Amino acid sequence: MTDFPPASEIVDDVLSRTGQALIDGDFETFLPHFLLPQVIETFEGPKNVKTADDLKALFLSVRTFHKSQDVNRLVRSCRYAVYKDEDNIEGVFDALLFNGNELVHNMPSTFVMLTRHDDVWKIIYNMYGVNDDDGFGRALIHAPDLPGTPADGGFSAQLKAS
Repeated sequence: MTDFPPASEIVDDVLSRTGQALIDGDFETFLPHFLLPQVIETFEGPKNVKTADDLKALFLSVRTFHKSQDVNRLVRSCRYAVYKDEDNIEGVFDALLFNGNELVHNMPSTFVMLTRHDDVWKIIYNMYGVNDDDGFGRALIHAPDLPGTPADGGFSAQLKAS
């Protein structure tokens, strides 16, 4: 796979495009970077994102969190990425949320999977290292009208059961 650009460059490119679309409130630019349906996970469990409307509900929930924190800049960077094969990449990225130059929120690392679909790299899965104690985590977990809740047997439910 030496003919391909480094996996980290591809992840960084997708993160940059989706991050800017999120800050700009531009869902139409955000949407093409995701292959649906997919699952987004937190420590509270999975969220099933089946349709563009589901993804938009999640997008708007995260935007509401950003507005509540006065976030106007999102810096995400790939820490590690690897090709699993020529059409699939797995990676880990970090994210920092800013208001101007002031750091507002330092996000835990996130695991991401991308696939090349019709020669375009798309996000197919994210595992965010957040739970319900984190504002961003609450935005993901409690996005309205999405199937999947912490009661679906996520990580926290498993801990409580043991």
